[in-house]
Amino acid sequence: MIRDGILAPGTAIQYFISANFTCTPGVVGLYPDTSGGNFWEFEILPSYRLESGVAKYPCVLHINAALDKTRHFYQQGLNVALNGAGPLDPVPSLTSWDTYDYDAACSCFNAPFYRSVGGNNGATLLQLLDYRLILFSAGATQPGQARDFEALSDWLSHGQCNTSENRQGLIVTGDDVSTWIAAVYPSLLNNALGARLVCDDYGGPSCTVGLEDDSRCVRIEDAPGGAYATTLAPQGEGDYALSAWGSGCPEAFTFDVLQPTAGGIGNRRYLDHDGGGAYTEYSQVVKSSISPGSDNYRSVLDGVSWDHLAEREGGNECLSDEAHIVNAVAKEFDAALFWIYGSTTVPCTPRCGQFVTDVAPLPGPVGDRLEILSIAPNPMQGVAAIRFAVPVAGDVDLAIFDVGGRRVATVAGGMRAAGEHLAVWSGDDSSGRRLGQGVYWAELRSGGARATRKLIQMR
Repeated sequence: MIRDGILAPGTAIQYFISANFTCTPGVVGLYPDTSGGNFWEFEILPSYRLESGVAKYPCVLHINAALDKTRHFYQQGLNVALNGAGPLDPVPSLTSWDTYDYDAACSCFNAPFYRSVGGNNGATLLQLLDYRLILFSAGATQPGQARDFEALSDWLSHGQCNTSENRQGLIVTGDDVSTWIAAVYPSLLNNALGARLVCDDYGGPSCTVGLEDDSRCVRIEDAPGGAYATTLAPQGEGDYALSAWGSGCPEAFTFDVLQPTAGGIGNRRYLDHDGGGAYTEYSQVVKSSISPGSDNYRSVLDGVSWDHLAEREGGNECLSDEAHIVNAVAKEFDAALFWIYGSTTVPCTPRCGQFVTDVAPLPGPVGDRLEILSIAPNPMQGVAAIRFAVPVAGDVDLAIFDVGGRRVATVAGGMRAAGEHLAVWSGDDSSGRRLGQGVYWAELRSGGARATRKLIQMR
């Protein structure tokens, strides 16, 4: 067990599980196989990093609720769109976006990525607010819980932190994700995303608006009156053409058919190109909700998982090799970004002026030990409030140390009663000089006991 407050944003831990059986005491199994450096990993988001000596966080969050293969294509596509890489170039270990891998998102035992009151799973709304764009990819699955979609709804409609000046973008993709949202949290689908589900299988016999199109390939084309077209290719590659592969055997994915509502706009539609040329509306619905002093977001909901799209080339409809799939992901992402922000660069001005990553615990009785309860904000820009608890009355010493173990500042001292207390550190050293950005430690001593907590100072 790792206590709350020990790990700072950007911390990554690789781990594995070892096990043996009483019948074979000399044999130890490792899962996953670590012989090739294959470990499980978890990371505390946002993923703090230094770029040219400047501390930065990403402002794009990719929530991957699908299988590893789907994750691969999205990560490759983001690398092309955000970094200008080639479709087959390796994704760097430190990306310019954050990724939340929603493990076992389709199971009955998963933990929501939206933190429960008093829980320690996932993220709070405050922690999500400084992401300016969220990409939720579901692949061919029906992932998540109602609370997860409540998180996306709250994130769009919170009305805090200069909403009128800082636009948000939400992109939700998946073959069955609209079907699932309609079942567990329909207000996100019908209101915030401006869409309603018409049927859950474009090519299936139960879809009365579809054509029972059992071809492997179905074209995805611009809808008349749509918000933006496939000609919106801001990186100079010109018009692009897409097909969805897997509408029929051998894959037979179940693509959602959508209709706009509550201000939504039909933006892409299906075309049965080899069965008479009939259209089915829509494969994609977008919404622009921009009201002075209120909402300021644009959303994209796609009934086809983007890893089931492929860029058409010449007379070839479904070139479902890696390069053509990655190019399709990258170009749809680019076009969506350009519509949302007027640029393919996501503006990264923090929505709340700082990234809130250290969430104070719920109020409760003071325990029987000395403890630094919280430091907020952490990372800090300016001042930080340090909450600490003293189990019995006595002298306390609250100080800041650098990574070399040198005491650089005294925050609080003297007699304190038993209970919770609050002290504020300005970010200066004991002489009043501003300390540089980096990692520091707060240390609390009283009655022979000691408690520490990591903090990060940013400029």
